[in-house]
Amino acid sequence: MIINILGDFAPVKETDKSMNDLEFLSSDIQDLLQSANVNVFNLEAPICSKKKRLLKVGPNLNIDTRYLQYMQKYNLNLASVANNHIFDYGVEGYFETVENLLRYDISTIGVEKNYTVLDVESKKIAIYSLADHEFNSINENSVNLFKSTRFIQELNYLSKEVDYIVVLYHSGKEEHKFPTPELQQRCRLLVDYGANIVVTQHSHTLGVKEIYKDNTIYYGQGNFYFNLIDSDHWNSGVILSLKVGKNISVEENFYIKKGEKLFLSEDIKENFYSNTSNFNRKGISESFNELIKKETMKYLGVFLGFSKVLRFIDRRLKGAISKRMYKKRQLLTILNYLECETHLEILKEVLRSKIYD
Repeated sequence: MIINILGDFAPVKETDKSMNDLEFLSSDIQDLLQSANVNVFNLEAPICSKKKRLLKVGPNLNIDTRYLQYMQKYNLNLASVANNHIFDYGVEGYFETVENLLRYDISTIGVEKNYTVLDVESKKIAIYSLADHEFNSINENSVNLFKSTRFIQELNYLSKEVDYIVVLYHSGKEEHKFPTPELQQRCRLLVDYGANIVVTQHSHTLGVKEIYKDNTIYYGQGNFYFNLIDSDHWNSGVILSLKVGKNISVEENFYIKKGEKLFLSEDIKENFYSNTSNFNRKGISESFNELIKKETMKYLGVFLGFSKVLRFIDRRLKGAISKRMYKKRQLLTILNYLECETHLEILKEVLRSKIYD
């Protein structure tokens, strides 16, 4: 039996193409998916009638219902919905999405139930879904959040009941190939609690992998099919094929988007393993320091309330504006508010009261 793990799926770009022209997989990838018993993917957007947008930062995404026929054709049958877009059109949009998926025999994990257990060749395989907190918790309706720590009890339970645990974790810095130190700690913690393979999604770029305690962590699987942006890092990724028999093995199938279709490509593999080798040799500090240098002006500008134009100007002036407005003691106060649990709780409620009241 074969279980394919796919990355972020969101054909959200509006199109006036006819139904026959929406094909987006080459024949070799179609064959790969058809040969599998289960194809699990991250559904990165609702499939609904767009009645009411969620108030949030970032785009409100939605998938044309015509793609449901292709999802069924391609044998996409298990959707992980613990991500930062599934509530883009509110709770109503989410439940409409679930109804649409069920009409095409596609089940979900990550909101109402956090995992599913597959009986495969006398083995039990658990697929577990969770995410960071990012506009994906509305009153009592929420995706399975890492910070809720439900995963501790559930992975402990599953580790005693199944033979193999796959965790799909929606986390990571977008468009950054490497994990942050805390993401690495969280992924390793998932392994400590029983995961055999952890796959982080959400970064929209193919990252690196790490072997930790004889288990595998993929930091960034890359998009599966996400046509919001056309760039190299958005247009490549890897399909992980779990081959279940007497033993369980993982086969990596790299691909690239050319035009509007995905094609298998061994060229991507070489770059992935080069990045992985560099990461495992140099460690995490170098890549994280580079990320901090790149993002410092952006993050400080956001806290100052700078517009995009003003943040751009501040970057061109090498941070001269933000340096004048932020003294060291002010930065220390902000850091304390973010690190102290009580201060952070109050700060979040203050911000909510200003946004929603």
